Amino acid sequence: MFYVSLGIVLFVFVASLFFRGRFFWFKFIRLSFRFSLLVVFIFLLVLSLAQFFEWRQNDFSKYLLPPYQSINYFIFYCFSRFFLSYIISAAGAFSFLYAVKFLNKKYEEKFFYPEELYFGALSIFLSSFPGFIFYAVFLIAVYLIAHLYSSLFAGRFSERLSLYYLWLPIALFAIIVNNYIVQNLPIWSILKI
Repeated sequence: MFYVSLGIVLFVFVASLFFRGRFFWFKFIRLSFRFSLLVVFIFLLVLSLAQFFEWRQNDFSKYLLPPYQSINYFIFYCFSRFFLSYIISAAGAFSFLYAVKFLNKKYEEKFFYPEELYFGALSIFLSSFPGFIFYAVFLIAVYLIAHLYSSLFAGRFSERLSLYYLWLPIALFAIIVNNYIVQNLPIWSILKI
């Protein structure tokens, strides 16, 4: 899943660098978010099927499948092993999307651009669980550092700093760091389902 998530975020990030025009971009990022949901869950289904055929060919694990056992064990295994972290991250992404949409609308789009909401939701979803926790920590840390730099060194104390160009690069960074570094830390095994 690492390469699928990384590929989607990288594609959307590169597209964001080349495409201009807010209306087109807003439609593109919404479509990209929906497409990524579909691609990830299809890929997870393919992984589940591959797991089924691998178990069926093994002399020991074939007894965990029908006709020896109920299919419920295999479904629970695939759900908890493959799907659960992405279902949690999808719930987090949709919660973020609707909460921020509501707050943005309530405060007359003062906080985020419309397409920025989908950048965040896409990044949260593709970081999976518990990766999106580390993504949020990275995002807040980079935002605070950028805001501190803007306030102290650039002399812009009252100017609002947008996350527009930070969502996707930090998602790329978080996905890579989660895959190679954070997964080896003890906290990951505590958070991992």
